[in-house]
Amino acid sequence: MVEEHDFRRFPELRNAQLESMQFES
Repeated sequence: MVEEHDFRRFPELRNAQLESMQFES
């Protein structure tokens, strides 16, 4: 799992993860 501070440095990484979570649902 990616750490929260990584999300702040890489917002696109967070967005991609959120999208992948939606696809899995």
